[in-house]
Amino acid sequence: MNLTVNQAVWLAAAMITYERFKNNQVKSMADIALVQADIQKRAQSLTNNNVESARISQHFNADHQSNTQNYFRNINGNNRRLSYPGEFNGIKERPDLNFQDSLILSNGEQITVDQLVNFVETEYRTFIDGKQSPVLATEIDFKKIITHLNTYANHDYKSPHQLDEHEKQLYLAIRESGSSAVKELNRFADSIASKYDLLNKSKTNFHVPKQVTTVRSYLWNQLVTKEFKAYPTSLSIFAEKKNDIVRFRLAIELDEKNATTEDFLRHHQFLTLPITLDPTKYFYYVTSKDNSEMEIYDRSAKEIKEKVETGEYKKVQLCYAITNDDIIYNGWQSKEIFHELIEAVGHLLPYYNKAMMDNGKIGGSNTMYAKNNILYGPPGTGKTYTVIEKAVNIIDPNFSSVFRSRAEYEEAYQIYIEKKQIQFCTFHQSFSYEDFVEGLRSDIDKEGAPFTPQNGVFKEICELAKSRYQLTKNPTFDISQSMFYKISLGRARSDEGDKIYRYCIANKVISLGHISEIDFTKHDTFEKVKEAISDDEQAEQSSSVINMINNFRNELNIGDLVIISKGNLKFRAIAKVTGDYYYDEETEIPYNHFREVEWLYISNSGNDVDQILNSNFSQLSIYPLNEGQLKIEEIQKLISAPETDEDERFVLIIDEINRGNISKIFGELITLIEEDKRFDILEDGTTTGIEVILPYSKEPFSVPKNVYLLGTMNTADRSISFMDTALRRRFMFEEMLPNPEQLGKVGNVDVGRLLKTINERIEYLYDRDHQIGHAFFIGKETTKELIEVMQRKVIPLLQEYFYDDWEKIELVLGGAADSETEEGNYFLFKKSVKANNLFKKMKNLRSEKTIYTVVKEPSLQALLNIYQSDRDDSYE
Repeated sequence: MNLTVNQAVWLAAAMITYERFKNNQVKSMADIALVQADIQKRAQSLTNNNVESARISQHFNADHQSNTQNYFRNINGNNRRLSYPGEFNGIKERPDLNFQDSLILSNGEQITVDQLVNFVETEYRTFIDGKQSPVLATEIDFKKIITHLNTYANHDYKSPHQLDEHEKQLYLAIRESGSSAVKELNRFADSIASKYDLLNKSKTNFHVPKQVTTVRSYLWNQLVTKEFKAYPTSLSIFAEKKNDIVRFRLAIELDEKNATTEDFLRHHQFLTLPITLDPTKYFYYVTSKDNSEMEIYDRSAKEIKEKVETGEYKKVQLCYAITNDDIIYNGWQSKEIFHELIEAVGHLLPYYNKAMMDNGKIGGSNTMYAKNNILYGPPGTGKTYTVIEKAVNIIDPNFSSVFRSRAEYEEAYQIYIEKKQIQFCTFHQSFSYEDFVEGLRSDIDKEGAPFTPQNGVFKEICELAKSRYQLTKNPTFDISQSMFYKISLGRARSDEGDKIYRYCIANKVISLGHISEIDFTKHDTFEKVKEAISDDEQAEQSSSVINMINNFRNELNIGDLVIISKGNLKFRAIAKVTGDYYYDEETEIPYNHFREVEWLYISNSGNDVDQILNSNFSQLSIYPLNEGQLKIEEIQKLISAPETDEDERFVLIIDEINRGNISKIFGELITLIEEDKRFDILEDGTTTGIEVILPYSKEPFSVPKNVYLLGTMNTADRSISFMDTALRRRFMFEEMLPNPEQLGKVGNVDVGRLLKTINERIEYLYDRDHQIGHAFFIGKETTKELIEVMQRKVIPLLQEYFYDDWEKIELVLGGAADSETEEGNYFLFKKSVKANNLFKKMKNLRSEKTIYTVVKEPSLQALLNIYQSDRDDSYE
């Protein structure tokens, strides 16, 4: 080809842009920003004329009506993108071209100039239009999509550029109609992706791109979650014409072309969930083994799954559809169509997530989590970020079966923190057994108070988990005919009260503290109780005390329910009375009156009383509750056994687990955390597991099976190989490495490539444990922010890693400036200092030394120089 410089420049920019789209590298406007050097290099390969950098700069600085060529458009003041037809006067946006010419892309594929121009005028233009303003429901014109498919689906198509004027107008109309339809569908898909935090993985053309001879009968977008974007299953949005009917269809779709046998198995996991939605709108779209297709409305998921397993059905999609007839019949406008479809996406997401569960390894109620797990990796790889989601998924394995945003995970995490199902601690050099398990402490508010055993975070969560685990073994029963009593177990928020409460929970009893010196075993009537109290001159003679003793001894019957108060505004447990009154003065608490109970609900932190009652508690230690005070349905919900066989789970998060002295912190309990050593209750009611006597409280202790330990460790502090051997044997380890793929471009800076280059150099010069994590760069949207991360986060870490060996730091950062004119182009500045200029005597001193300083105000080029080294010259 004999191209002019202008032609070469435009084609180079269009080819670079086209390749980014086809490689799925374009997610935002920043991803289409062009680099002058890249255009100059590509343009020079297309023409024999000299392509000077000044000519590229001239084009980059155009972007106004008075220029004769406006090939590029300003994005944000600093960056430029390719223009598309119509942004100026329709003729300045590209030079005259020969549409039959062929070009070779960087991957070796061939493309015609006509195909490239068509890409710019359709897919590229649609992307720009969709990114320039937020999408509102009323702004999406669904009728343009319907009209296009009704009018032109399966119509032949030719490129208008090669036709005479009569034919040209027809195909220009088809192109305009198709481009408008694609634009509307893409904008709708982008709005769904924004609402549900999805990724719009693949956008459509209105014609068959390889042949460019037929107008498609369907348009579609593929939506995926970011973490599963590599899988061929997607939640796809179709606008299609089928059997002369135009409709919008949502589908849990599998891209067969790129699917493995494992992908098919994973995809069809959604069939384990039954359709509980409107059967007239939700259906199975089945591809049989002979490749015939059918829609099935009247069969269960189980039946469909069986046919998949026998091979009769090759692929199944779960779909939702509304037709143009539905829209006309209901009188829907764009707003109603938008809300119908977006609501249906929400209904389908649980099935999509089920398909992503990887045979139970990712999410789902059948997920098998290790009891002891450690996330390890270099700093900034998202360990603490990830641990929140893992903790919530452990406690509620079904939580991830429905798509959840980060905000929903954080909200659930806070709820479980408040309920003490998730607890958090950080290991450090001073953290001890007394902090973790139990230790002796005194009440600092009371002079001369004795030292008493106090629970550490691990013992506390184990005791709570054990009590809740025992509750899950209780059968559910109807409480509507039961009598209810309120009872206090010790004074709330006092050490003695907490001890009484814990004793009762652990020993399955309730207790009363009044007149502990009298045994009421033989006093089975109110009169006898009153007489016994009257005969004892030391006993409190008030009528309220007599009534409370009588309520506890005689009125409270086996089968009655008691609600344990925590002050007047909260309750913390519910129990069913299972035994008669007995007297015991040999216990460790100062109360002697007891009744055996079966605990039905425990919340040590306490719930608001208005959850179960229509009034607050009174000060009396025990009294009956009347029917009008009770919210029976709410109480029934609290004490009912869970609908699944899952145990109520508890998670202890141990941050920086490798920084503590493991043998000092765990002590003898290191053995008890092993899975086969844990406390369990068998079907016959017997218990298993190893139990030890704790050194301070002398109480028996075991670790229940429903406690999960979830640790994090920073490998830059200590490698796994140096960890305590006893800990390594008892934990599962999950490595979290930097993920440059999560980072896109910021202006002209390819942040993912920058991070990858830095880490490759660190691994070569040091090791993989000391890489830089991607989290440092997430959310940074300007060059200034990237430079700040490098100066305040990355370079200080490199100084620590390499012990101020600046020559290695220079290698990692792609060089250092050695002249003032180059200073801003690098993060480091180095200069040679001669000893004889500093010292009179030079004995035992090197004659010359290189001194490094960190540049205070580096430029954009400093970022680019990190990865644009000599070895990168061939990179596109």
